Amino acid sequence: MKKACSLILATAILLTTLTACGSGSTPSASSSVPPAGSSGAADDVITIVYATPEASGMPTDTMSQWVAKKIQERSNGHIVVELHNAGTLGGDTELVSQVMDGTIPLVGLSISALSQYTDLLECTQLPFLLNNYEKEKAALDSDEFAALISEVEASLNPKFLGSAENGMRHFATKDRQITKLEDLKGLKLRTMTSNIMSAVWAQMSPPWLTTRCSPVCKTA
Repeated sequence: MKKACSLILATAILLTTLTACGSGSTPSASSSVPPAGSSGAADDVITIVYATPEASGMPTDTMSQWVAKKIQERSNGHIVVELHNAGTLGGDTELVSQVMDGTIPLVGLSISALSQYTDLLECTQLPFLLNNYEKEKAALDSDEFAALISEVEASLNPKFLGSAENGMRHFATKDRQITKLEDLKGLKLRTMTSNIMSAVWAQMSPPWLTTRCSPVCKTA
């Protein structure tokens, strides 16, 4: 796959609702289980569902596995994380809706998924702005980003637990290299669900380019 025109660093976020988790559930076969020697009795175990759209082996799935393990370790086995990856409980759009209404207590998803609720974090999705990992880390560690997160938490009532890097985004094709807009003629492009990305496409589009950007952009 040839890649050109680096667009943006994709950032995944870990969100939880501020509601209480159910207890006494029996974990599924894919769940983490309390470690041997744990002091937690079976009837004291709390099982929480954690959902992510990422497939096994993706960086954000690695983050999810690590988070599930740490929650279990730090709770001394009293909290078991039932991890559902690969979009088995929905994609970004569905998961952010479910965590917002409290159906799922914990999700890991693209930060762009929140664009349907707030534009406060759209700046992180602006193409060509965060174009290397050092800039991205500095932005996510900044006081300004912390202030944005605090405002989103106050207005929408989720809790941000952390972030993970999910790689560079490019124009990518199977049979041609993209070096100018004209190279996009005739292609169908898949893009993230993001208001700012849709706006960028509208600004970049020459007269011959028409797009549908959620979740597939079609170019003519």
